[in-house]
Amino acid sequence: GSLLATSPERAKLLIWDLEAGEVLFTPSLAFTNLVSCMGFLPDYRLLASGHYDGSLRIWDAPTGQLLLTIPGEGVITSIAFSPDGTVLAAASTGDEPRLRLISTTTGELLRELTGHENAFDHLLFSPDGQVLVSGSYDGTIKIWGIQP
Repeated sequence: GSLLATSPERAKLLIWDLEAGEVLFTPSLAFTNLVSCMGFLPDYRLLASGHYDGSLRIWDAPTGQLLLTIPGEGVITSIAFSPDGTVLAAASTGDEPRLRLISTTTGELLRELTGHENAFDHLLFSPDGQVLVSGSYDGTIKIWGIQP
């Protein structure tokens, strides 16, 4: 893709056009919404940002328009889009680690996966979207079957 998202000092979100070498958009964030992680849909249509206040935001990447805000708890530590863009996996810390599968169109919680005892480090969907892999700071990896 030709887009890049950065978060200088976690207080801003910048969407860059790499071909032009310039910032396309700087969506506004409140101080309480510091960015903890972000990720693009594989075709770069959508950008998801996870925040220290536990919220998730889904942006139209080419325009910088905020499409959806999803409240949550803890700190979002990792996010991943399903290959078709319909599901966002979001891992967070708090009283206990949480792994949520969320609809990218409605923000609805589709499913919560439990099993890790420590905070999540990485999330990755398989190319067909049927499997989600999660890695934890405790060194464990879990492989989840995701129903269509």
